[in-house]
Amino acid sequence: MKLDSVSHKNLYRMGTSVRAVSPFLWDAGLVAMTLPKRAGLGLKFAIGERRSAGRIMRVNLEVTTRCNLRCGMCWWWGKNAECLTDRARTDPRNELGTKEIFAVIDRLANYKPSIYLSGGEPFIRKDMADIIEYISGKGMPVILTSNGTLMDERTLKRLSEIENLAINFSVDGPREVHDAIRGDGVFDKVTRSMKRLIELRQGAYPVVNSNTTFSPGLLGHTDELARYLADEIRVDSVRLQHTWFASAATARLREETFEKIFGVRDDGAMSHVMPKFQNGYVSKLADEIALVERTSYGRPVFVNPRMSREQIARYYQEPSFSKADRCVVAWNTLVIRANGDVMLCPDGWTREFSLGNVRSSSIGAMWNGEAAGRFREAICAKKKLPACAKCCALNDGVMGLQ
Repeated sequence: MKLDSVSHKNLYRMGTSVRAVSPFLWDAGLVAMTLPKRAGLGLKFAIGERRSAGRIMRVNLEVTTRCNLRCGMCWWWGKNAECLTDRARTDPRNELGTKEIFAVIDRLANYKPSIYLSGGEPFIRKDMADIIEYISGKGMPVILTSNGTLMDERTLKRLSEIENLAINFSVDGPREVHDAIRGDGVFDKVTRSMKRLIELRQGAYPVVNSNTTFSPGLLGHTDELARYLADEIRVDSVRLQHTWFASAATARLREETFEKIFGVRDDGAMSHVMPKFQNGYVSKLADEIALVERTSYGRPVFVNPRMSREQIARYYQEPSFSKADRCVVAWNTLVIRANGDVMLCPDGWTREFSLGNVRSSSIGAMWNGEAAGRFREAICAKKKLPACAKCCALNDGVMGLQ
C-alpha cells in the first residue's frame, strides 16, 4: 500500500502495519502527505538552501501557557520552571484573543499546514472549541494535547462533531501513578473524557490517542497501562514517549552556545534538567519496551523514538546522544507563542529569539526573513544545538534526519 495514496482516516485505522511511521507526525494525521517529502528536506542541506524554506507544513500554535495542574516534570509549571514562567508570559491579557487567532488562521490557510495547538492546558481557554472548529472549517488538520480535566459534556459533544481532529490525552500511568504526578482524581477525569469522546463520535474523528512519557514511576506498569488503554478505553493509538531531558552541564553549554551565535542570553534549557538516570532503571525500561513491542494489544502502540537496547542505554546515559543526527524542524515548522511571538523551534527555551510577532509582521516575511535565515544557518552548521539531543521533534525520524 502506498502511503501517499492513503487518506488520513484510513491511516489511523491501519494499525501496526505502519508502526515504523513517525508517531510525531501521527499526531497530525499527516503521514501520507508528509513522508514523501522527507528526502526533499534533506536535499536542502545538500544543495545549499541553508537559509530559506518552502511551504510551512506544520504550525505549533501555543494558545496559552496557563494550566490548572502543577505536574512536577512540566517545564512551564514544574520544579525547574522558574526560568520560563513569569507574570508577563502567563498573564492571559497578553495572550492572543479569539479574533486575533482567527485572523492568524486566515493568514495561514494558503499554506494548508497542520495546526498543533499547545499549552499550558489548551482547554483552560473558554474559546478552545471555537478555535478548533474554525481551523477545521478551513480544511486544516487540528492536533492538540490535553490533560483531559476541563472537558464538560457540552465541550465533548462539540469536539465529537469536528472533522480532521486528533486529541492526545496525557496519561502518566495507572491511577496511582497518574494521580501521584497530577493530583487526586485526575486519572478518573481524563479517562472519563476519553471514553465519552469515543462514545459520542459518529465516525473516525476525532481521533483519540493516549500519550505517556516513560518515567521511574511507570516502571513495572507499562504493559498494564497499554492493555487498559487499548481494551477498556479503546483509544485509537497508545503512544509511549521517551523522556525529554538535559543534564545541567548540557543546559549551561546550550546557554553559552546560543548567546555566542545569536547574542541572546536564554536560560530556558534549565527547565529540562533532570538527575542522571541509573543503569538499573534504564535496563528495566529496555525490558519493558521490548515486551510492549512484541505484544499485540489490538490497537497500534508506538514508542517514540524507536531504538535498539543499545541506543536506549546511550540515550539515557550519554547527554549528547540522539537517534537523529540533524534537525530539520526550522525548514517545515512555524511556532507561534501565546503572546504572538514567532519562532522556528517548538521548545520553550528559545523564547528570547523571536522572528517577530503576528500582531505586527507578516507570516511570509518572518518565515523567510533575516532572523529565520540566521537560525537555519546555525542549525546547518551545528546540525543540532546542545540540549536538543532528546527532543522528540528531532528524534522521531522525520523531523530529524539520520
